[in-house]
Amino acid sequence: MLNLGYIFDDATRAVKKYANFITIPTLPATVYLMQVDVINHYNHALDHYFTLTLKEDFLQNSSLGTPYEKWAYFTNQNFESLSFCIYNLIRYTHRLLSESERLGLIARKQVSTGVCSRYISNTVELRNKKIGINIIADERIVITAEDPDYNIGGTLLSKSENNITKRYFTPCNNDEEREISLEEWKSLRSKIREKEISISDRNILTNIKCNGKVEIEELYKKNALYVATCKKYYSSTDVICPFKELGDNWI
Repeated sequence: MLNLGYIFDDATRAVKKYANFITIPTLPATVYLMQVDVINHYNHALDHYFTLTLKEDFLQNSSLGTPYEKWAYFTNQNFESLSFCIYNLIRYTHRLLSESERLGLIARKQVSTGVCSRYISNTVELRNKKIGINIIADERIVITAEDPDYNIGGTLLSKSENNITKRYFTPCNNDEEREISLEEWKSLRSKIREKEISISDRNILTNIKCNGKVEIEELYKKNALYVATCKKYYSSTDVICPFKELGDNWI
């Protein structure tokens, strides 16, 4: 539903294949803690208020407003916490990749530029977006997640001349390049998509919860693989030891 599995997979691959390049031994353990944090908050957000009927006694006569408004307030709080955990996991998984897989590819004289680009673009996008669910007015919700089938269907290009930047898009199988606006440029580059859904039939919430639980089960499995990989790494590496790498950019 929120398409978080790739973050767990990338961390496992980094530690499994490029552990020799990790210079800060606590990084894998930190990513582990953040993975668990995401799973716990994901479960809580789906279990706490999300599928309430709005007929519950504790939703009535609230200082927060109508039953819908109180339900939306606490549900949004729960998903805000989840979004914060996801953002932290993305940032530190990016750091783990940067200080393991990227260095490994450079050492092997292979292309390394694409290793972290997905995380860089997502981190930039998440300054203005939050992965998760947001309850809005008129019985609607917005689900924000990375699109696993992201494909803009063409090529983007920007050209700067005399301090003026122009942006162009060329569709696949078409040589006709067309100029596009900054907003369209941002939209085409965005991998994190927002989908608005009507919940006038509240049974839809149960279906969404079921989809979320399926994803959580997959995340548990991926986390277990990561744990096994980390245990192997830490069998020959001390968690607490000196390091010289500066972490100012990651605080």
